[in-house]
Amino acid sequence: MGYNYSCIAIDRNIEGKVEDFLEYNNVFVKTSSKSVAIESALDGDQSKEIDAYFTDKGTILFIPNEMSLQYYNYPDTVVMTFSYYETTMTFTIFLSQNGKAIREIMEAEGEIHHEEGVPLTHEDGHNSIADWIDEKVEELTGFKMFSYDDDAMCVRYNILKEKERKGFFTRLFS
Repeated sequence: MGYNYSCIAIDRNIEGKVEDFLEYNNVFVKTSSKSVAIESALDGDQSKEIDAYFTDKGTILFIPNEMSLQYYNYPDTVVMTFSYYETTMTFTIFLSQNGKAIREIMEAEGEIHHEEGVPLTHEDGHNSIADWIDEKVEELTGFKMFSYDDDAMCVRYNILKEKERKGFFTRLFS
């Protein structure tokens, strides 16, 4: 059994602004009263929620897999969206900086199937993007994907259904 998860790594701590970041990217959430252990966030089983872990340097959002196949951005920020699916040997990267897409890679079973943008310095000397994802996440957020504090906790956000996020009259007549 391998690691299977999808994340958004942001190069700044957005604690208290997660809803703003997600809404900026057309994802609507509400804060849950539940905190979850980072181990639960890493199990890759998110389907209706997003778990946020904050460091002094950045933020990691553990997201549903279907959300990991696109760019996210935020003003004056570097954002890396990625999926890491070891059991199927499938990995994706979408990197944006200051609102511009700068790198996109899709790899399956050791073969690059799609890539755009200029290669990153982290790519040098590695056979697979799986080999350098952890390095890039640590550079952006200060968080090490495979060696974290077992007591670390995430803030949970529930993803709102489309009907829940519309205004009162829209909900009434939809």
